[in-house]
Amino acid sequence: MRMRLFSAAIVLIISVPFVAHASAVLLDAKGSVSVTLLGNKPSPAKIGLELPDGSVLKVGKGGKASVMLDTGAVDEITGEASYTVGPKAKSSKRTELGNGVRVAMRELSAGGPNPTVHGMVKEAGGPASKMPSLDAFGAGGLRAIYPIGTAIRLGPTISFRWEGAQNVKWPEPVIVIDDASQKHVAVKAIRPGSSEYSASPKELGLAAGGRYTWYLASNKGGVAGKTSRFEFTTISQADERALDTDIAKAKSLEMSQDGKELLAAQLFYQRGMYDDMVRKLAPLWQRTRAPFVGKLLKYGYSQMGRGKEAAGFQ
Repeated sequence: MRMRLFSAAIVLIISVPFVAHASAVLLDAKGSVSVTLLGNKPSPAKIGLELPDGSVLKVGKGGKASVMLDTGAVDEITGEASYTVGPKAKSSKRTELGNGVRVAMRELSAGGPNPTVHGMVKEAGGPASKMPSLDAFGAGGLRAIYPIGTAIRLGPTISFRWEGAQNVKWPEPVIVIDDASQKHVAVKAIRPGSSEYSASPKELGLAAGGRYTWYLASNKGGVAGKTSRFEFTTISQADERALDTDIAKAKSLEMSQDGKELLAAQLFYQRGMYDDMVRKLAPLWQRTRAPFVGKLLKYGYSQMGRGKEAAGFQ
């Protein structure tokens, strides 16, 4: 009896397919480049292909390939060469880009088809009797567009945008920005029925490396929240400098523009800049339909609470 159970267990283990997590992604391929995944036949290399350890790239005469590793590096393979993905991989040139690629690769490879959405939408302050019913995106038919669930750089101005402007009908409407302790850093009047408010970060009390929420409210007799809170963060000055350095490195690599776009998206991902990431990747998806690009878009849209857009990527 025990022998039968043991044999059945062996059959079950053998019958369950092994899913290897990708440890690299093909950024670019020019000329004669083929790839052999574990247990598969050689096939033409395509941008965005996920490569588990043991995958083999073969580059023909005059060809070139660029591979993004989960260690935070980019390997370039040129000439007639064979390259095996893994800890002992050797390339013609290696460029280190920090650990952002590792974070993106490992989270997306191991996270499954439904990435976790962090809490970007919270109930705003104000008397409960004045709070309309809330849904996943906002309240009273209003939906935040930007910024929500993303990190941003502080430029000359920042524009807060929302949908459902026709519902902004309450007395003395304002946009409120609170810091991490829910202390008001800005309370600014907006026009009834408006869908955007723009001002400089200084005027809005925003600093680099901060965590904030914003919402719409009535300022008649004191601030009373009328919508949910929408979270966003600002990247630190150190992160800005590191980002600029990494982007400059990415631009210096000898690869196609598509490859550089995919690499830049990883740098945005590293810092939680999901809005920048999806804006970078959306045109690339239209051109390539690369599965890894689709994963990044699904994750980014999900993080920002944009369920309709995320649902378009399986």
